Amino acid sequence: MSENSRTPRELVNRLVSTYVSPGFIDHEVTLKPLFSLKHSDTEYRWQRIDRFASQLDDISPCSISFDLVQQQPHLVDDSTILQYNETILAYAGVLMDATLRYPDLKRAWATRALNRAIEGEPEVTSLRTAGEQVVQIGEAIARGELYLKEIDGSLFAHPDDTQSHCKSVITRSIRTGDPNRVETTIEDFERARTREWNRSDLLTFDPIEFEHLLVDCWQAYHNAAKATRGTKDRGVDVIVKTTNAETLVVQAKRYKAGNTVGIGEVQRVAGLLEEFTADRAVLVTSSSFTTSATESATCMDRVELINGEQLCDWLNQSPLIPPLQI
Repeated sequence: MSENSRTPRELVNRLVSTYVSPGFIDHEVTLKPLFSLKHSDTEYRWQRIDRFASQLDDISPCSISFDLVQQQPHLVDDSTILQYNETILAYAGVLMDATLRYPDLKRAWATRALNRAIEGEPEVTSLRTAGEQVVQIGEAIARGELYLKEIDGSLFAHPDDTQSHCKSVITRSIRTGDPNRVETTIEDFERARTREWNRSDLLTFDPIEFEHLLVDCWQAYHNAAKATRGTKDRGVDVIVKTTNAETLVVQAKRYKAGNTVGIGEVQRVAGLLEEFTADRAVLVTSSSFTTSATESATCMDRVELINGEQLCDWLNQSPLIPPLQI
């Protein structure tokens, strides 16, 4: 059966499975009673319609003609009209909840479709059109919020900033009310999350952030690491306790590609071994080292140099993802 031929009842079931029942959606409106449509007492069902229509009208952030729903004659023997109004309220409840949660949600087309179904003669086509519009909104929200719940913050080099950016972009796509737009945005994120690190990524971090990136990277390989910024570090930016029980003192140089690290910096890092109880001194840069610097370090048993290319290789083998470019 095609999307356009789903019955109103099937659309209601779709809303239950995608939007009403999933526990990861925090509803503002108590929706489940609106979807409990089966009951043997038709008079009770009409009373329930009046009650729900009144409740939704009181909280409604949308311009929906609930008064017309309440004014419907209570024809207890007319099950078609009864089911029609129950279905309208189920759709409306989801739209109310979605709008309360996302006040700037693009919902005008769904509101118009609902009002046409309420104000016109009861017929399946208008009811199905309204349901399809609301289902799209429900699916957009459900897909976007599920993705946000699934993202593991430990994947990000800087969880607070990156997750905030991620949430902002996904939320903007949710507000379109278009599940295809949400899915496209998620696909963009997944491509960004699976691409490899490059040297330009390293320069998106300022010097302090670069130090914390190194901390995150060492920790990703199950080492204990901490940044020393704010302490009397005497030239040490990061201290690492490795899984091999070694202590490393690390100096970070966040330099642009053309700004190479020379022999003087290598000798100063080597001097840290005299000041600290450490097994090795490590000099890490986002750029590269001069030939003399590399040759000097080669002569020193306990000094290690890591250039930008090596750091990117190391990051690519870690679970950390590069900065999102969305």
